[in-house]
Amino acid sequence: MGKSSISESEIIQMTRDNVRSFYNRNPEITTAPMAKDFMWIGSNDFQWCEGLESFLQVTKKEYEEPTVCLSDEEYHLLVQERNVRVSYGRYQVNAMLGEGSVQHAHVRRTYVCRRITQVNNLT
Repeated sequence: MGKSSISESEIIQMTRDNVRSFYNRNPEITTAPMAKDFMWIGSNDFQWCEGLESFLQVTKKEYEEPTVCLSDEEYHLLVQERNVRVSYGRYQVNAMLGEGSVQHAHVRRTYVCRRITQVNNLT
């Protein structure tokens, strides 16, 4: 097997950036690395969909909510072979609610990614 062109620290940073862009309510950055036919399985029943368009529909209300504060972030690389990478992380979400109270949630997330290379055919 050949050596990957992406380092472990770069994969961890990409995972961190994706998580942060989601909670900063920036769908353009969140979805930029996603294939049109990706699969999303979230922690809630409604957070299950296939495809980019479906993901944007399912998360539409979340992207309209205020940004939240993340803390205790921890990310790791589990597997990196050929074009497949598995990274995981955990963090705490702190959200200010309308009446002034704060909601805390501990979140765990796993990313299974396959790098897709495109071949340009010149004719």
